[in-house]
Amino acid sequence: MAIDSAKTLGLNINVRIFDSEESKLSSNIERIIKDNNVQNADAVIGPFYQQYIEKTAELLSEKSVPVISPLSKEMGKSYANLFQAMPNSDAGKIAIFDFMLAKKGNIIVVNDPKKLTNKEFISKKYPMAKFVSLLDNGALDITNLKSLFVKEIMNYVVLDSERTGMILGTTNVLLNEKDNFNIQLVVLEQNNTLDFEEISMKRLTILKMLYPSFTRENNSLEANHFENAYKAKNKIFPSQFAVRGFDLTFDTLMRLAQEKSFTNLAEQTATEQIESKFDYAKNGNDGFTNKGIYILEYQEDLSQKQVN
Repeated sequence: MAIDSAKTLGLNINVRIFDSEESKLSSNIERIIKDNNVQNADAVIGPFYQQYIEKTAELLSEKSVPVISPLSKEMGKSYANLFQAMPNSDAGKIAIFDFMLAKKGNIIVVNDPKKLTNKEFISKKYPMAKFVSLLDNGALDITNLKSLFVKEIMNYVVLDSERTGMILGTTNVLLNEKDNFNIQLVVLEQNNTLDFEEISMKRLTILKMLYPSFTRENNSLEANHFENAYKAKNKIFPSQFAVRGFDLTFDTLMRLAQEKSFTNLAEQTATEQIESKFDYAKNGNDGFTNKGIYILEYQEDLSQKQVN
């Protein structure tokens, strides 16, 4: 569908699709590249496994063919021609902390002892963040949390725990103090515990929970047209992976249609498609990663609003 859409816009493109026959133990990437003159491609999307993406980038590095990794969040070997289209987990944390700092908020972190990696990441990169003390039994020190609130600015409370008790205890304090302080709940990554029945969605919407996301809700005419066209073609609405596949392919084709090279455009231009943002940033001298993160906020009608 992405290829058809590009052709409808008048793009003169030649796309070839190969089955990389990937498993965790093997692929036929080397044979595909050797037998099909892939060294002369303008860009390559895929394969999927990180180890084979890296091998593809290595084999095509001499000709500087852009190799775009569609789904992997792993960061392994870097190559100057390798583009990680999926933001890594740190990108979401950085985006949401940068958002809070731009708003000049008071950042308070409730960190579970099991989340030591996150604590080290925050402490090193954002030393202004205040960590809430825990009691000897591992429970939240409510008195300490209350003492960290500041009047007249937004108090962003980063809840970095998957324990139901800690989530309920923290949100109870925030709800009780909401009339006295400006308070907003923040999570750094997907938290499956928040989907349990014990955690009421209502408390998350009242606290206007903020979270980073690789995708956005898009109710535009263009997005609705894509959904309906996909359903007409495939008898079902598109999954998140289907939309991602469309976004990445269409974005790549549109970049290739410009006068500048794919690599130059990646360095200079951020783009948005149906659900995804592509904002590539250079990793020193070795390749690019996508920093395209949305900061979403829960609304009282249970929708999510983009705030960045």
